[in-house]
Amino acid sequence: MALRHFPKAGEVLLCNFRGYEQPEMIKVRPVLVVVDRLIGRSVNLITVVPLSSQRSEHDFPYQVPIRLTRPLSPHFNKTDVWAKCDMIAVVSRERLDRFRNPPEIQGGPYRWLSGQIAGKQMEAVKAGILHSLGFNLDKPRISE
Repeated sequence: MALRHFPKAGEVLLCNFRGYEQPEMIKVRPVLVVVDRLIGRSVNLITVVPLSSQRSEHDFPYQVPIRLTRPLSPHFNKTDVWAKCDMIAVVSRERLDRFRNPPEIQGGPYRWLSGQIAGKQMEAVKAGILHSLGFNLDKPRISE
């Protein structure tokens, strides 16, 4: 697994979180790239938010619903997913890859896919990230 291009904000890819430790993310899972390149930071570091096909029991402002335009692989075949903004991570580009669809599904050679979100969905994810960092957007801060 190694991504050759530099991903753009809004791109949906796979990330290999193996090597992390519980309760961190510890498996290969879809992620949303949330930050383009940062000036002064290595181009091999990418900021991502994991995606889940399982809705949480509770409605937290940092778990944001997203609708993908198409399923990305047989193993990740849902279009309604949730961005787990409380699990934001900075990972090496070596951990990232596109989804690989096998020949029997494509009717030909392997096909490599990535997804994309933009607009209001991306803005909702950014708001979810702020909530996950403790910046409550709903209530004004009390001045001291």
